[in-house]
Amino acid sequence: MSKTLLALGTIALLGTIMMVNQPEQLDFASKYQTFKQKYGKAYSQAEDAYRMAVYTQNVLYAESVNLQQGKRVFGETIFFDLTKEEFAETYLTLKITQDDLNVERVPAKNISAADKIDWTQKGAVTKVKDQGQCGSCWTFGTTGVLEGFFFTTTGELPNLSEQQLLDCSTFQDFNLGCNGGLPARALQYVKRSGITTQDAYEYKGVQGSCKIKGGAYHIKGSVALEPTEEALISYLNEGPVSVGVDASNWQYYNPSDEKVFSTCEKSLNHAVLAVGYDKDSFKVKNSWGTAWGDKGFIHLKRGQNTCGIYDTNVVPV
Repeated sequence: MSKTLLALGTIALLGTIMMVNQPEQLDFASKYQTFKQKYGKAYSQAEDAYRMAVYTQNVLYAESVNLQQGKRVFGETIFFDLTKEEFAETYLTLKITQDDLNVERVPAKNISAADKIDWTQKGAVTKVKDQGQCGSCWTFGTTGVLEGFFFTTTGELPNLSEQQLLDCSTFQDFNLGCNGGLPARALQYVKRSGITTQDAYEYKGVQGSCKIKGGAYHIKGSVALEPTEEALISYLNEGPVSVGVDASNWQYYNPSDEKVFSTCEKSLNHAVLAVGYDKDSFKVKNSWGTAWGDKGFIHLKRGQNTCGIYDTNVVPV
């Protein structure tokens, strides 16, 4: 970003800030320095002024939403130095079309569902990973559901390779590397070729040429779930489920303010992994590292298709 654009952006943001009536004067410079130290942020002198303005605008926006809601629903996160546009460009890259939604879907299983379940406590979920500055959420939504599938069917929890999907599940599957993709299409690659492990094909966070095609872990295919809470609950009783969500407001999710999150729309733009539920919420594993959210997880309110969590769910078979 040029110095001219940075300066113009700073002026525009500071103009917005000055129009907001704050009940008390906040020391934004001090808060910004604390933020940078907490998350290990570092910028050039020119960009630092712009990032402080962005940070300040995000603080003010979060506070304005909290005032409107009458409670603290938004709070500071590791992404408070990004504009909404920058955040979306890097992290909200699920590529889904109407054709992807108009697929044959399976109904809820006829089971007696548990009152609550958490596959992280049952050994079916690998540690929280970090996609970095690559729009590869779709690869993490794919490996996560596969790792859970192999655990529940074989007793083994493999740590599977997102980089292999990034490099190898490309044009044939209509996936676009760091520019986005879809777990349902990546699972077609795994059906054809199999998938290997993280140790064999380490994550780099940039798309490269396909170095290893396939691997020892194979599936017969995958099924899409009907868009209901009953279907998601029933399949979560068998293992983790790859889900698509609208994560536009996850830039502001801080569980110390409100653990169960519901302030979002339903324009699907991010792939994640549902790993459990209780009477209040679905527990969801993200791919933005442990510094975000509830140590890398978010809890989405049940009963209202929060963030579109019912709408594009898939599991391997």
